[in-house]
Amino acid sequence: MVAEAARLGGALYARGSAEAIPIRSESIDLLAIGCAYHWCEPDAFLREAARVLRPGAWLIVYDNGFLGQTPRSSALLDWVVSKHWARLPRTPRHRLPEPATFSHESFSLVGNEFVEEWVPMSRDGLVTYFTTQSGAVAAIENGQFSLEEMEEFLHQGLGELLPSGIDEIRFGGPVLYLRRGG
Repeated sequence: MVAEAARLGGALYARGSAEAIPIRSESIDLLAIGCAYHWCEPDAFLREAARVLRPGAWLIVYDNGFLGQTPRSSALLDWVVSKHWARLPRTPRHRLPEPATFSHESFSLVGNEFVEEWVPMSRDGLVTYFTTQSGAVAAIENGQFSLEEMEEFLHQGLGELLPSGIDEIRFGGPVLYLRRGG
């Protein structure tokens, strides 16, 4: 991804981890982590975010995922949870901080919201999305299913719920707006 982004230009890119950001201390005004907080060690990430942000700077933490609704099918989420996700290994994840109880020595919670969007997607697109999720990747890597078997299972199960063509699928998640003290 870094190579592709660098090819497009317009910014400098660096590779690192959320717990060891390769940026000078107190050098940036905005840091965002999207759809990745669950993979970090939360306390180490928040310490590192506080290190690289200037006093008064912003940290935006957000997530966005499949919410399972479509105008054509009220049963989509139930099928995905009970038939697809239920047969996959659980991958370890950290939940986003709860706004009502968030407390950190370096950050104050300034606001939060839940953002949602209806994404135009075909059944094939949704199958591809599901095969790239961590549980599906783990099941394929550990030999529980081949990619082809998983795609076939998803196509069959989703076939009754999502006729061919494009449908709108609801995605969304929380957004936290944090400000560094200091």
